[in-house]
Amino acid sequence: MTAGPKVLCVGFHKTGTTSLHHALEALGLRCKGFDGELLGLYAAGERSSILAVAESHDALRDWPWPLLYRELAERYLDARFILTVREPSSWLKSLMRHAERTGPTEARRIVYGHAMPHGHEERHLEVYRRHNEAVTDFFRGRSNFLSLRTENELDYPPLCRFLGLPAPASAFPHAYRTE
Repeated sequence: MTAGPKVLCVGFHKTGTTSLHHALEALGLRCKGFDGELLGLYAAGERSSILAVAESHDALRDWPWPLLYRELAERYLDARFILTVREPSSWLKSLMRHAERTGPTEARRIVYGHAMPHGHEERHLEVYRRHNEAVTDFFRGRSNFLSLRTENELDYPPLCRFLGLPAPASAFPHAYRTE
């Protein structure tokens, strides 16, 4: 799908973004995921180098891309924006489990102000909720925006309808699914 509009996942990590990444690749898109170096450039205020990387991909997800939704919307007028959302307490639990496995990260320090969510749960929830509200408000009424709830909407039919692509016969590639 390299000739089509860019697909930009502007949902935070732990909201099905890895599953979405796999689904977009299955649909034939070249997808760029998390990049700690680019997130560091974001923290340093260096946008041009980050946006240059976007040129060579059909789809973008995970850090730093959700933080750049305004710039990306301005740059790619025909892009499709997908906000994946998860119930906040479920999101926080998943984030905390992930942090326990990975330990402190510079990425979390940049995004939330703390390298670990433990002891800073309210701050993480505040950043998460504020981002989701800001993205929803920014794209309100635009036809190039889709919000998908991880719990029950992250699947090929709504995604493919939004992208104007046929849904594959295979099952949606849910990754890291928890009960």
